[in-house]
Amino acid sequence: MAISNWLYPARRTRSTNAVRERVPGPTRRGRGFLVWTGGIVAVLLALATLGALRESAAEAADARAYPPPGQMVDVGGHRLHINCVGTGSPTVVIDAGWGDWSATWSSWVQPGIATSTRVCTYDRAGYGYSEPGPLPRTAERVAQELHTLLQHADVPGPYVMVGHSLGGAHVRVFAHAYPDEVAGVVLIESMNPRAAKPSASSPAPVDEPSRGDWILTLPARVGAMRALTGPLGLKAGLAPGVADAYAAFSVTPRYLQTNIDEGRGMPDSFA
Repeated sequence: MAISNWLYPARRTRSTNAVRERVPGPTRRGRGFLVWTGGIVAVLLALATLGALRESAAEAADARAYPPPGQMVDVGGHRLHINCVGTGSPTVVIDAGWGDWSATWSSWVQPGIATSTRVCTYDRAGYGYSEPGPLPRTAERVAQELHTLLQHADVPGPYVMVGHSLGGAHVRVFAHAYPDEVAGVVLIESMNPRAAKPSASSPAPVDEPSRGDWILTLPARVGAMRALTGPLGLKAGLAPGVADAYAAFSVTPRYLQTNIDEGRGMPDSFA
C-alpha cells in the first residue's frame, strides 16, 4: 500500500479530493439550512412572545382607562354589561349585530331615544365590557341571558326589542319566549332565517372551543390586530367619547373568539 501510494500520488490526491467534494459539501449546506431555519423560528417565537406580553399589558391598561359606563350584572356565572339612560315606558332594548356591541349604539342612537323614553344597550357575553359566557353561543342562550340580565338589573318591561343584523334573530327568539313582556319588535337589517336556512348537514352546536381556534385568534393574541386598529377603521363614525374604548375592546383575543363562537351558533339560531 505504501509503495502504491508513492508510485501514484496524483491518483491518491484525486480520490481524496473527490471524497471531500462529494461528502462534506452537502453536509455543510444541510447544516447551514437547519441553522438558518432554526434562527428564523427562534426570531418568530421571540416576536410572538413579546407581542403576547405587550397585548396582555395593553388589555390591562385599557381596562383601567375605559371603565364600563353602565353596570356589570351577574347572569349565572358570568357578568354582562348593560347601560340604561332616559326615563319612560316602554323600555327600548337594543341588541347589536354580529361582531358588534353597545358602543356603536351609545354614540348617536341611544342618546336620541333617551329624549323620549328609557333605552338600554348591552354587550353580549364576550363582547365589549361583558365577560365570556358558556357555549354554544346561540340565539336561545343569548335570549335567556338577556332576560336574566334585565331582571337582575331591575329593568322592568314592557320592552321594545330592537335587533340589528344577527341581533334580529336574538330578539325574535326573546319575543317568542317572553311574549307577555314584549310591547314590540324592531328589526334593523336583520338576518333572515329563510335566506340562511340551515341544511341537514349543518354541524350541531358545541359546548367547547375548537382545538384550531388558537390559530384563528393568534393575530389578536400577539397584538397584530391592535397594530391594525387604524387601517381597520374601528373608530370611524363613532362619538369621540367611545371611539377609543370601542377600538381597544374590539381587537382582543376574547372579542375574536366570541365572533367565532357566534358564527358557529348561527345555524342553530336560525333553526
